[in-house]
Parts: sequence; structure tokens; C-alpha cells
Amino acid sequence: MGTLYYYGDDVNLSKYKRNVEFNFALGKLKELKQIGLDVETNLATYEQGFKLTTVQISNIKGDEVYVFQMSFLDAEEKHKLLSYLASPEVVKICQNVPFEYNRLQQEGYIAENFWDTMIAEKVIKSGEAEVKGSYSLETVIYERFGVLLNKDMQKQFGDNIITDEKLEYAAMDVVYLGRLARIQYLLLKADDQLEVMKLENENILALADMSYEGFTLDVPKWLDNIEKAQPLLDASIEELNTILKEDFREQAIKDKFLFVESQIRFNKRSSTDKLKLLSLVFDDIEGTSEVYLKSYLKEKDSNFPNVDGMTARQANPIIKEYLSVYENNNFTLIKLLLNKDYLTFFNAFLTNFRETVIKEGLYLPENSVDINWGSTSKVLKVFQYVDPRITSTAAEVVADNLHKHRIFKSYQRRQFSNSLLTKFGYGFLDKVDPDGRIRSRYDPIKTTGRIGSSSPKICWAA
Repeated sequence: MGTLYYYGDDVNLSKYKRNVEFNFALGKLKELKQIGLDVETNLATYEQGFKLTTVQISNIKGDEVYVFQMSFLDAEEKHKLLSYLASPEVVKICQNVPFEYNRLQQEGYIAENFWDTMIAEKVIKSGEAEVKGSYSLETVIYERFGVLLNKDMQKQFGDNIITDEKLEYAAMDVVYLGRLARIQYLLLKADDQLEVMKLENENILALADMSYEGFTLDVPKWLDNIEKAQPLLDASIEELNTILKEDFREQAIKDKFLFVESQIRFNKRSSTDKLKLLSLVFDDIEGTSEVYLKSYLKEKDSNFPNVDGMTARQANPIIKEYLSVYENNNFTLIKLLLNKDYLTFFNAFLTNFRETVIKEGLYLPENSVDINWGSTSKVLKVFQYVDPRITSTAAEVVADNLHKHRIFKSYQRRQFSNSLLTKFGYGFLDKVDPDGRIRSRYDPIKTTGRIGSSSPKICWAA
């Protein structure tokens, strides 16, 4: 690793010590026009929650590394260091630039002039299909230098306690950045891709700004859109079901997508099904076991016999007699279940809660369609009613077959409205940060040629 210069609290160090003065370290750094840069922070669940723990900087060769513990710096030292890092005169080589850029931004410093080693790898590989972790620093360093970086300490900096292990970890994250950038530069130059890399390095800062600032979500209007999307989805499914009945009746019956006779789907062995039904009447019921239901009746039904102090042999006949008497109240439903009269139990709910029972999938009326239009395997089978050569339900395949049958247009509408709910529905609200803004992370290089995004994914139409 060469020489490690550390400026920070050394009370928890044994192998290393604070071995440099701030002004000397900064003076040495100002002689450098290109540096490797990395930061360590606490763990945070949203963009504004990060706090700098350490800043580590290396020269291009990686034989000199400077690690600063930010809490150890006074206000003037902190300003001098961050101003140096923000300077456009210094090329900052980072793995995944937005993180370092946004942490400087969070401290009030807008930095310029970066080289993103992750972006460079993606340009070199032309955004080839990405396996999870394939562009991570440890993967890239191993591929380029045959060195395996240990990332076990990455999430341990939140306590701001610097140990020998953490100090070495922080230093190793920048040791190879300069040499890696040099290799990437030569590969990109040989492939005439330096201009592309220049544009990508500029673009990534704009995307980082977008991630940092985020955007405000008007929650009432968002909920209103969701409410408008649900009827669209319902209508498209009803349209698909009608097409299945009218145009593919015989095939659908054969494949059990269409049932001419009514079907009871209630499973008497399923505690989930039983609880679904009981919950329609008893909003506080939590179980369906015999022991639970009897205790529930004992607590709720004033007619439940008092068998306290009796032996089981004495109490059981009395409770059995009580269960055999069906009175004109809701507790009779539980009695039916305990007496295993499942058909009467089910029919009682079907009579009084027909629409809900059907919606829960516990009953199919006659001439009903039973197909999950979200299942690609089932939809593919239906598409093959039109053309057996179709092998996919992908959007481009659907678009190519719109002229063949009306079902493709209906399915296209179903996919669109479903996307409104699943991709931009209630789940999107969970991504709102404490300050009321939504922030996404952007990936500018994808095999599709489009910008990608994640957490949340907002670039579906980019």
C-alpha cells in the first residue's frame, strides 16, 4: 500500500497513529492534479441522511494515501479540504462518482472534474448485460489487477470509531483508483471512446444532481391517478375475459380457462380461506383452530355454557349440545365450522356476501373465466390460439401482432393500466423521503440504450 498518512483520532489504533499534520497533508495534496477519492459514511435510508466519517485520497500511483476523519477536523480545516476536493483544477477519480459528489454537495460544495471508474468500465464493455455486482469496485479491481478487496468493513463506519481494520479498509479503497483510471484511459483511447467517456463523466453529474434534489410528489393527486387507473385495469380484464368467451370458447374450456358450470373454490382444509370468510362477520377474529374458535365463543357468546371447574369428560357433552343448537345469530357460523358442516357454512357466506366471496376467488359463477392475465405462460397459451408460432408475450411481440386479433390490443391496454398501478401505484408512496421528496438512482449506460433508474424505478418510459 505504500505510505498511509492519517489525520484523525487515534485512541482506538494500535498498528497506526495520527502521523501527519493537516496543513502538511493538504500542501502535499495540492501538488497533485489527479487523485483517487473515496468516502466512508454512516448507513442511511435516504439521500439526506448520510454523514461523512472519513475522506481518503491517493496519488495516481497509489503509493501515498491520506485518510481524514471528518469529525476530527475543525471548521477551517474542513472548509480547506472540501474546497480542494471541489476544485475543477483537480481530477477526482472515483468508483461511482454520484456518491462522493452528493456527499460534497450535502456539505455545501459543488465539485467538478471527475473520472468515474464504474462508468468507464461500462463504456469499455458497451453496457453489456450486467450481472449483479459485475461493475463493483471489488470485481473491477480483481479483473484488472487480480487483487481481492475485502469489503466486510463497508457498513461499519457509522459509529465514527476508527480502528486499524477500518483505516486499512478506507485506504485500500483508493490505492488502485489511479492505476485503474490509467488502464481505462488507454483502452478507451484505443477504441476511440474518449469523447464518449468525457460526455458520460459530465452526464453523471447531472444525474447525480437529479438524485440529490429529487422531486416533490403531490400525494392527493397521485392517489387520484391510482383511483383512475384501477377502473382501466378492471375494464381491460373484463374485455379480455369477453374475448376469451366469444372468440376462443372451446379452447378456453379445454384448457380450463373457462368454466361452464359454477365452481366452489373454498378449501375446507385451508385456515386462510376459513378466516377470509369469518372475517367478513367477525372483525376481531384471528384464528380457525377448534381450540381458538371455542375460546372465542366462550368470550363472545353469552349463551356459551359455563363449564368452569368441570372435567373435560363432564364439559364436552354440554359444549357439544350447545354447538348443535343453531340460533338466529352470527355465532351459528362458527358452530357450523366446528361441526364440519362446510357446505352450509360456505353457502351462508355466498348468500350474504356473494360479490366479496367471488372477488376473493372462493367461488366461480357459471360461465366464468378463470385466468391470471398477469401470468405470461397462460397468456402465451391464449396468444397461440391466434398463432401457434408466437413464443413470447413481450411488448414488442404484442405490438407486432396487433393486426392479427383484437386480443392483442386488449392485452396491451391491460399491461398499460397494470403498469400504472404496479410501477407507479401505492408502492411508490413508500419511496417518499422524510422531507417529502422522491429520489431515484440513475444508470446512464444500459444495453437498451436508455437511462435506467432504481429505488424507485422511474425511467420506464425514458
